[in-house]
Amino acid sequence: VSTLSTWGHYAGMVVKDEDLDDSSSYIACILPRTTTFGFLSIDAGNFGNEMCFINDPRDTGNTANVQMCPAFDEVTGLPYAAIWTVTAIQPGQELYLGYGKDYWAKIEKKMKKKPTHKRIAPVEGKNERINGIPPTHIFTSILIWDRFISGNELQSIAKPKLMRYVKILLVKEENGPSFYCAMAKRLIPHGTVIGSVGGRVVGKSKEIKNGPIVHVPFKVGPIQPENEVKYFMDKDEPNCRLEFFHDGFGYFSIRVVAEVTIPRWTALSLNFGNPCLLR
Repeated sequence: VSTLSTWGHYAGMVVKDEDLDDSSSYIACILPRTTTFGFLSIDAGNFGNEMCFINDPRDTGNTANVQMCPAFDEVTGLPYAAIWTVTAIQPGQELYLGYGKDYWAKIEKKMKKKPTHKRIAPVEGKNERINGIPPTHIFTSILIWDRFISGNELQSIAKPKLMRYVKILLVKEENGPSFYCAMAKRLIPHGTVIGSVGGRVVGKSKEIKNGPIVHVPFKVGPIQPENEVKYFMDKDEPNCRLEFFHDGFGYFSIRVVAEVTIPRWTALSLNFGNPCLLR
């Protein structure tokens, strides 16, 4: 694997600072400090993927060849911990990740002495190969958000994803009222993914505000858009369509795709009465 390649991401349970399990040795910080509450961390003590078994190079004579970096999911805008290579890695080479001084201070306090790292090296004919991860953990490929993290808190930490092809303008039809409309600010080729629907699931009619509703397959429920999609025009023959995707880190998304080539400064439209296409 070459330098500065994405190796994977650290999976587990996302918890707030006050809900951390101090006995766990598989905690990684996902977001240092937010404006609404303290630290967010990933605890892979019970749920995790292969990344939680990367060792620290302490006392091995080696240096870290991967590092953990905060990143934001392209679909949801929510943070995650990406694992990047800092050097080229050869097949069969052990991965090392620096845990940081705080981790070792915590371990020393727990053990009342300085811990040492036992050198581990592959030995011909004596290594047990397993599929997946050891039975001490339940495998998950996604981040599991703790139930004590509210929807408002998720919204406050999510990084907004603006649609780069879209501009919201105040327009006026002839002899009609003024209204906000989503316009193509550049030529959009046929089949281009313009962006994703952002909004909230509305389960009851009294929760629905004025505006369009996106009908989602399965049991997710209808979604009321609260991003640029809110300002798409509702037409029987639209220039865009909605497609339901499973992507990101186990998340689903509803993508807006150009049905035709759309000229610059053309009003964007969808048929909100049609269900999303499955992809």
